[in-house]
Amino acid sequence: MSAFFTGAGISTSSGIRDFRGPQGVWTCKATGKKVTMKTTPVSRAIPTLTHMAIKSLLDCGKAKFLISQNTDGLHVKSGVSPSQIAELHGNSNLERCNKCEARYYRDFRVRKRGNKVHNHITDRKCVKCGGSLRDTIINFNENLDQDVLELATAHSWEADLMISLGSSLTVSPANSLVGQVANRQKHIAVINMQKTEYDKYCTVHCHSKVDYFMQKVCEYLKVEIRPWRLTRFINIQTKSKGTTTVACIDDTATPFNFLKSLTVKKPIKVNSEGTYTFKGTLDKPTNLHLEFYSHYKEPALDLEVPMKQGKTTYKLEYNYYQSEWKVTKVELKEKSKQANTTVPDIDVD
Repeated sequence: MSAFFTGAGISTSSGIRDFRGPQGVWTCKATGKKVTMKTTPVSRAIPTLTHMAIKSLLDCGKAKFLISQNTDGLHVKSGVSPSQIAELHGNSNLERCNKCEARYYRDFRVRKRGNKVHNHITDRKCVKCGGSLRDTIINFNENLDQDVLELATAHSWEADLMISLGSSLTVSPANSLVGQVANRQKHIAVINMQKTEYDKYCTVHCHSKVDYFMQKVCEYLKVEIRPWRLTRFINIQTKSKGTTTVACIDDTATPFNFLKSLTVKKPIKVNSEGTYTFKGTLDKPTNLHLEFYSHYKEPALDLEVPMKQGKTTYKLEYNYYQSEWKVTKVELKEKSKQANTTVPDIDVD
């Protein structure tokens, strides 16, 4: 079983700065250099070739799991299911409840502006238990989330091959997960522009740009790197008397607030979790007008909904390169829980 371990270096080609590369945050601070690299806001950054290659390899079963130190959320944005990834240092778009641990994804940075570095309260509340929501970012001198660390550790112990991409492997305890594989005398591959302390334990080590390396790997394995699509899911449930609820979710049915507004003839009030409720006439189609945050200039979408009693889930895919939406009816099915994670199947009608 192979697994990936990723660091900030995989996101530099999307315009996000790394930490210890030639133009990295800590490199420039240590040397007193002026930063010349142009940066892209994380909310508008596009997953790189490496992000999409990892997703393609996970989808076809060539790799089983992904452990990431990145907080930019590009792995999830690439389409990797949250059930296939352990984000050791958090995700800038994810917050969790203090009480019940419920997760909420957002299409915006969840951290409250002005908070001191160790204050993680976002001032939003959990709709399940009313608990306070916290951002998930792990700062220096803070402990990793125990559940996330245990999940990553379990997969590192199962891995026969750990592929480290774009990481200096200097941050503890994250780097110890790669060390575990080496200690068991299994294979590790380190691909990074600079040397790392783990190079001497490698079956393969390559001082290369990760995009070039991953392109060659996929060519050798004859795995197609699929182009990026911004993917969203909407669950629509209509009850008796025409009461309909529209919920924004990810592919694990976790709340994911990605709509700026929804209109059915007139504006509908939205709560902080992206859930809308309205009344209509059963058996008469209703047009929903969806407005997005448009980080990628995605246009509004008109979605015709058959007002029939029951649940329907739609997959919305936005082609950034052609400025087009594709809508498909899907069914999310739960599998058995593994490592405390529910993994769904997606069946397309």
